[in-house]
Amino acid sequence: MANALSNTFLRISNAARALVAPKPGRIVRPDRRLMDDFFGGELDLRKLTAMFQGVIDGEARDVSPLYTRIQYRDAHVICESEKRFEAVEALPWEILAATPLENGDKNFNADTAAEIANWCRRVCAGIEGFEEGLEHLGRAVGYGAALIEQEWETVGGERVPVAWHPIDFGSLRYEDMQPWRMRIATADDWKGLALDEQPPGKFIVHTPRLIGRNAFIGGLYFATLLWYCFKTWDVKFLMQALELFGQPMRIGKYPDGASRAEIDAMKEMLASMGATAAGVFQQSASIEIVAGGIASSQAAWPQERVFELFNKEITKLWIGGTLTTQMDAAGGSQAAARVHRDGLTTKRDGDIKRLARTMDAQFLRPMVLMKFGMEAIQFVPSFWRTIEKAKDLGAITDRVDKVINRLGARVPKRFVQDELEIPLHQDEDPDDVLPGATVADPFGGVTNSHRLGGTKNTRLVANKLLDTIAGRTGAIARLVPWIITASVASQAHSENVLYLVSEKIAVQQTMAVEDV
Repeated sequence: MANALSNTFLRISNAARALVAPKPGRIVRPDRRLMDDFFGGELDLRKLTAMFQGVIDGEARDVSPLYTRIQYRDAHVICESEKRFEAVEALPWEILAATPLENGDKNFNADTAAEIANWCRRVCAGIEGFEEGLEHLGRAVGYGAALIEQEWETVGGERVPVAWHPIDFGSLRYEDMQPWRMRIATADDWKGLALDEQPPGKFIVHTPRLIGRNAFIGGLYFATLLWYCFKTWDVKFLMQALELFGQPMRIGKYPDGASRAEIDAMKEMLASMGATAAGVFQQSASIEIVAGGIASSQAAWPQERVFELFNKEITKLWIGGTLTTQMDAAGGSQAAARVHRDGLTTKRDGDIKRLARTMDAQFLRPMVLMKFGMEAIQFVPSFWRTIEKAKDLGAITDRVDKVINRLGARVPKRFVQDELEIPLHQDEDPDDVLPGATVADPFGGVTNSHRLGGTKNTRLVANKLLDTIAGRTGAIARLVPWIITASVASQAHSENVLYLVSEKIAVQQTMAVEDV
């Protein structure tokens, strides 16, 4: 009772004191027994049932060797699982600086956030086994849980993690009386070390998917195990069927009066003909060959179709998308490939998000708080995997065309060179603005000589406006030139009419005076 109260108090104090630094050194040492991932004996339904029950009860020791066997014996599981793992592991990781929770946060300092993020990157670069540890944590999708022990040391007056040590899956277990508590079994104590009794930052526990508070059940290897066993038994049945019925039936007829020894020798000779295609019999003996194999109405052996069904179910588990596994038979191979790719992308994004959540809470947060104190809680950076998207050159070209030729934006040549990877001539300046498309003059062949004006100032203003509009290539200039042209032409026409009328009146007045 006293020990239980002590453990409870320790867990509460660890949760409340986030600044307690873990002790230096390493706690969990590799267990020699866990290095022998060999499952002895043939697997039958009784053993399989016991293993399933063990996983449900929170024991990973018995099923871990079988998971290892799946990874090197089943080619389909290897291919599908590696697709899932490599989709995340092939991406570069990065530490993103914190951002304010809301716009206009006056208490947030971007420089401080960048400084803390840079410090975290330097620490990660100095951790021995960091890349291998990330790969180990990513494999939790298959096992259901993955643990890392961080080895802390004092470097340059700072307590920082210096090494990552992956914990073998077979040493994990849940406590019997408190099944929500995970422990690490050791060589000396199978009950194990309770994880929630350790200071924050000592262990990183990644459990992507919990089912009934049990991470082991949420692992994809657990769901694959049943299909793998059925495939194994199905292959055995198939091999037996091929051995019995795949080869031609050989029937020998011995003569009357043959001894038992002669009959046995003839039987052995018939059996060896399957490999040697040769036999020596008495002249009075006769041999009949009956063709074997499946009927002409069958497309494949029944066991083969069952085998393919199991493979499709495994693909659904790891890659996702029932449509992917059902469209091939309908002839939609291209559409199936697209759905397959989209399904894997969705799974990848989910794996990245869940791993980032674990890294932020159990790795970056304790490390930052122990270095900078609780006042740095808002500057804790984020872990992420960089997803590099392929460029759509057609979309980029169309966008540049619209921005320059329709909106009249001034885009430097450097942008097109970087986005479309088009080399520039050595005499060209990448900072020069792209000229855009040449726009036809809306006035056609109209010249200034056709635009007469009543006064010198009116003619100059009209001509200047018309020339300015004609030289524009923007979207507004394309929409309104005819309206403005009509207005200016109308004004010029009115001036011309007034000018001619005034001249006519002046001529008439002159003639009237002369007549008088």
